[in-house]
Amino acid sequence: MADGDIFEIQIEHKGNFKRSYLEQHNDHARSLYRFAKLNDITPLCMCIEGGVDMQVAHMSKNDNYVLKRNPSSGHKHHSDCWSFGEAQQASQTTNYIEALITKNDGSTDIKVDISILFADTGVTPKPSLSTPRSKRTQRKLTTLKGLFEYLWADAGLLNWEPDDKRLKYQDIRHVIADNLNNNTSCNNQILKDILFIPYWEKWLTFKDMLLKKSLFTSETGAKRRVIILGLVNTFKATPYGKMLKLYTIHEHTVFFINKPSTIKRLNKTLPLIDGSYSFGQNKEGFYWFIGTAFPQLKQDKSGITYIIDEAVIIPVSNEHVPLNSN
Repeated sequence: MADGDIFEIQIEHKGNFKRSYLEQHNDHARSLYRFAKLNDITPLCMCIEGGVDMQVAHMSKNDNYVLKRNPSSGHKHHSDCWSFGEAQQASQTTNYIEALITKNDGSTDIKVDISILFADTGVTPKPSLSTPRSKRTQRKLTTLKGLFEYLWADAGLLNWEPDDKRLKYQDIRHVIADNLNNNTSCNNQILKDILFIPYWEKWLTFKDMLLKKSLFTSETGAKRRVIILGLVNTFKATPYGKMLKLYTIHEHTVFFINKPSTIKRLNKTLPLIDGSYSFGQNKEGFYWFIGTAFPQLKQDKSGITYIIDEAVIIPVSNEHVPLNSN
């Protein structure tokens, strides 16, 4: 994009730097962002007169510093600026950076406004009390969309450049998975243990993997929800609710959604034709899905199916960069 050779980032006491230079010189850029972060300096994007405030995010797991636009500020930038974009709706997400905490052992936890542990009486007969949100902390929560943005940023997927080769689905899957370790958790659950990014698993393998991730028994008999991440392949109505199929999942592997608020949210985001969506019908980009799923016994008790509980759809560009993402 041309703006990398036109617009600059201003960092007080250090000077102005073309965005193309910062993208091409990662070590110098990282040192500049670190300087700004540690000295409470607000970087300015000089795409308009007077500049637009930016923020520096610190990824504690790999001690990286990245430049990001501030929430709901995309519309303030010049229309040719890399940071230009529609203003986000306030209800969409809390800035995920505010939901991150680094523990004494150096591990990172992100707090999401959904419950990971639950009591499914169809699978677990023992009663379980819901875990109330702590009143002792003012720590902010983020949404599933915020979790998606965190995974993208942590894996370096927000740094796509026009000259870069577009990542394929399997590349994205690997780079996200490779970044997760026992030092990254979500709602105090090891993230790699509950995150599932499907890739051509056969049904039996798929079922075993999901059961292993979700069958977590505490003294109260609680279970874990699984966080599913993937590209939307098919979304349509069935007699049992909305059916979701994800790209690279075996043809007989589907998720069912019967929660009205979740269905309404997905219907609003996906470009539906006659109430359904199929991969490839929209030529402008892709639609990523992130949601929580839990195991439930089939009505005839012939096996276990997975029900989607909470979920959002994230439109991304052809470069797999989230659209309108702060």
